[in-house]
Amino acid sequence: RSDISSVASTQFKTVILNTPGLSLLRHRYVRFVLVALAIASSVLVMKTAVNYGLSRLLVTYSLTAGNLAAAKKAAELTPQDAETHLANAAMLSATGSPDQSVIEVERAVALRPSDYGLWSQLGLLRDQLGDTAGALKAFDEAVKRAPYYSQPYWNRGNALLRSGQYEAAFNDLNQAAQSNPELFPSLIE
Repeated sequence: RSDISSVASTQFKTVILNTPGLSLLRHRYVRFVLVALAIASSVLVMKTAVNYGLSRLLVTYSLTAGNLAAAKKAAELTPQDAETHLANAAMLSATGSPDQSVIEVERAVALRPSDYGLWSQLGLLRDQLGDTAGALKAFDEAVKRAPYYSQPYWNRGNALLRSGQYEAAFNDLNQAAQSNPELFPSLIE
């Protein structure tokens, strides 16, 4: 039996190695290069995973402890992660730098443009800095991405109200209150 299995195994290897597309695999150096590429790509994937995990730990730590340095390091480790920029923005805002915070939220929005919550955050920060036109543009984007949610309408309605656009403000605030009846008492005030 062992003779038959070894013959079959040898024939199978011969068929695979003699296949025209796989004939390069017979060369020792080609196999070495393929193994080296596989190892290098595995190491790169592991490094990326470690950076991402460490970045998430730093984000959690920075938000819990109020540590701006940890938030900045998280953004350095994973610059393509919107959450790190949002954490950095929160820390910058908490330390009295809302203008720099806007820049970080803009980066987060650029990375995740379909997130209405990020657009709302951007609108609130711009409104806080007195940039009513920029705030309204951000709130418009939030409403476009979440047309059935009350919060984007509520935020935009309040910005419109403060800018003296009463009719548009009432329409948005009314829309928000219809989506979320808990907002009616605030609307009446």
